[in-house]
Amino acid sequence: MSTAVLEQAYGQFRANHLFDGVSPDVLDQVAPQIGVVEFAENDVIFREGDAGDALYLVAKGSVRISKVGRGGQQETLGFIGSGSFFGEMALLDHQPRSAMATAAEPTLLGLMREEAFQRILEIAPSRLHLNFLHSVIERLRNVNSHFIAEMMRNERLS
Repeated sequence: MSTAVLEQAYGQFRANHLFDGVSPDVLDQVAPQIGVVEFAENDVIFREGDAGDALYLVAKGSVRISKVGRGGQQETLGFIGSGSFFGEMALLDHQPRSAMATAAEPTLLGLMREEAFQRILEIAPSRLHLNFLHSVIERLRNVNSHFIAEMMRNERLS
């Protein structure tokens, strides 16, 4: 990967919601520990049940989060767009991935393993915890809305 692409990616990581209100020099300290990976449209980033060892920062593109539903088909839970992050649950609970992540379009991601995540928590704990909490709550609200809509749809069909 070219140096220009890496520099562009690191610049976009600074705008990630995870780092809202965090000083740019904090990210500069952790940036060398963030891997940069590219995915083509429909590439699988991870599968449900895979070991979870990293969270991902979306620099460019979008990621489809899905779960096996009825009939073994993947059901979309949502999309994670540029400026957001996903895969954080595995860093918190050390459990296997609870869903599948697939590139919905050509996507550039930052891969932050637990060591880098713990380091940034040490450097900017209060702001990072708050950003993290806001994001998790937003996702929970979206999943609740999706669940309620599905329940109402199923009720109408029966």
